[in-house]
Amino acid sequence: MVTDTTADHLIAALREALTNAARHAQARKVEVVVEVIGSEVVLVVTDDGIGVAADGGGRRSGVANLNSRAIGLGGSCALERVSDIGGTRLSWRVPTS
Repeated sequence: MVTDTTADHLIAALREALTNAARHAQARKVEVVVEVIGSEVVLVVTDDGIGVAADGGGRRSGVANLNSRAIGLGGSCALERVSDIGGTRLSWRVPTS
């Protein structure tokens, strides 16, 4: 079970991740997984879009917001290129309480 505050941040993180996939990635498919693993809630959003630039180019204010939310809750956020499908995977992890 997660706190209301964590749930609110999780929903905002999911919204931002889906917005990024729709606006910037040119993705045709997006997979969303939300799990509680031990004492963490984990959100993983994977798309088959154009992927993130190797140099981290672009404004990326949405990603900075995701990272800030996770850190503020004692968690982490990682963005990586998915080589097997050419897209992007966002992993957002925070404590459940």
